[in-house]
Amino acid sequence: HRGRETKGIAMFQVNTFLSIAKAMLTKKSPFYIQYYINGKCNLSCKQCNIVETNSKVAELGLDGIAKFAQNIKKIGGGIVLLTGGDPFMRKDLPEIVDIFVKTGLNIRLQTAGTRFATKQKLQACYDAGARDINVSLDSLEMNKFDYINSVPGSAQNAINTIETISHVFREASILSFGTVLSRYNYREIPAILEFARRIGWWVSLVPDRWVQVSRK
Repeated sequence: HRGRETKGIAMFQVNTFLSIAKAMLTKKSPFYIQYYINGKCNLSCKQCNIVETNSKVAELGLDGIAKFAQNIKKIGGGIVLLTGGDPFMRKDLPEIVDIFVKTGLNIRLQTAGTRFATKQKLQACYDAGARDINVSLDSLEMNKFDYINSVPGSAQNAINTIETISHVFREASILSFGTVLSRYNYREIPAILEFARRIGWWVSLVPDRWVQVSRK
């Protein structure tokens, strides 16, 4: 991971480091912002309620997103997570990436690894300046993966997307799995961590509501 970590640090713009420093010193300035650019996803994951919550949220056009990006920079933002829904269901995603990068912000892409994350769109996002991407991975067992996502074939789509990303996001990139820790997969976490280590990816573990209630 050391080479990947060094490249990941090098990819951040100066503005991002300044944003982090300001946030740490003042405790009043955000540097990591989640932006739901759509509310659409073709999966129906058992542990997810975000799509249902955001399904009626109107999408901003490119002009509106450009104004939003400028406002984020003005308040000291550094890293913007483009999430949804699945952002790759927006045809103009590469243009959105271009807007944020040219504004001086680092962006992180998020995807469920669906068929919408095509090689062409991934390459266009990379060419526009995207160097940080997170793919949902909740199981290494294909049948269980499909069961969690409620869509047959979604596991294979995710694996294909992971392979494509590994080829497209080559230089100075941060590649990671977003794994929701739930009653469906908690015994698999060591295997998921080992899989990520072997292919040079990171893992972001997020407990779902079941885990939070169980801890109480």
